[in-house]
Amino acid sequence: MKKWFKSIAIVLIVISSGAVTGLLGGGGGMLVVPMLVYLFGKEQKKAQATAIALIALASIAASFGYFKNIQSDWKSLLFVIGGAIIGTILGAVFLKKANNKTLKYAFYVLMLVSGVLMLLKGLGIL
Repeated sequence: MKKWFKSIAIVLIVISSGAVTGLLGGGGGMLVVPMLVYLFGKEQKKAQATAIALIALASIAASFGYFKNIQSDWKSLLFVIGGAIIGTILGAVFLKKANNKTLKYAFYVLMLVSGVLMLLKGLGIL
């Protein structure tokens, strides 16, 4: 892959990821992980770790806009933040120990189940 194409693709990926994170409140990893694995040949573990770091920064940036312009639910935030921090730390520990094939299939299953559930909810079935 030509270097200029790779550079443009990276810029488009991170802009898309940021837009998805800012618009939908998360989900940028759905774009970043597959693109890093399939377009750039990164191993699953490195792609997921990179996506986590990118999404963390994008989420922080989006949070400023949400808290400034939209009435945020501070009670819910305080309720879930502890669990989210603990879960993130546990996830990072498991990521370090897991093999790439297992991570890849776990990612596929999570994306598939999430997509099906969202579709069923959107159709009013759930």
